This record gives sequence, C-alpha cells and structure tokens, in this order.
Amino acid sequence: MLPSGRRCLTKWLPGSQHLAWLNGRPRALGRDRRRPVHDHAEPRGRIETALNYGTNLHDARRATLADPRLKLHNNDSERELRSLKKGLDNWMHFETKAGLEVYNVYRSLIASCALHRLNHIDYLEEVLRPAPTKPGQMPRTALNLMHHERPWRTGQSRGR
Repeated sequence: MLPSGRRCLTKWLPGSQHLAWLNGRPRALGRDRRRPVHDHAEPRGRIETALNYGTNLHDARRATLADPRLKLHNNDSERELRSLKKGLDNWMHFETKAGLEVYNVYRSLIASCALHRLNHIDYLEEVLRPAPTKPGQMPRTALNLMHHERPWRTGQSRGR
C-alpha cells in the first residue's frame, strides 16, 4: 500500500521544497481531479467502471444538491414497486394473466398519482375514458397508457 497525502511528501521532500511543490502544482478542478486515477485504472476493470459511474452522475448529483425540493432517496418509488412485484408473484388469484397485467397497470398509475399528489380517481377517469373497452384490446391499451400518459405530464389533472 502506498503512503498518501501531505505526510508522504514531507517525508521525501524537505520543508521548503515541499511548499514550493504545493504552490507550483496546477490545481485540478471538477472532473479533471479524477483523471490521474483514470489513467492508471485497468481498462474495463472494476475501478474504471466505478470511476465512470461517479463521473457520469456528477452533474446530476450537483443538480440534486442545488434544488432543495428534490429528495436524495427513492424510497417511495421502491416501496410502490415492491408491492407491484409482490402482486405479480401472486398471479394465481386472477383467472388470466391479462387480468393481472391490467390490475398492475392500474396499481402503478394509482401509485404514480399518490407520489405526485394527484387525485387518482379524476386522473384515471381523464386518461382511460378515451380508451377502447373491447375485452381483447384493454390490456394492450392500458399498457400503452402506462408508458405514454404519465400523471406528472398532464396539466388537466386536479390535485387533492
């Protein structure tokens, strides 16, 4: 293990040379600070993967910290997804798998409305009213609505 920090430099350099080195070295800013480690990391190795992950999320982390309204966790989403996954595991209580898919689409829409503080009854009525009600098309239509109509993107939904 290599020694690190100012201690190892003072050990190898006398005091005046150490201060001259500290004052004369270029200061790395932002992403360039991690560049020396990137240069020595094994290509496509675990260390480079971890460094790339941190570097790629740097701007998102800064934006999250700058806006106090944003939460630093996704516990609410994880909790809702866990309940939906549990529902998928209990599919034996439905007569058909298509019925289970429709149920999960409705549950995920209701969970999204709850997360964004929308009235789920009004939202579902506004979004699903134009949907065709043929038995063969309902699961596919509901799944399409799940992917294209998100509650936080509509301006017509009324809050609770």
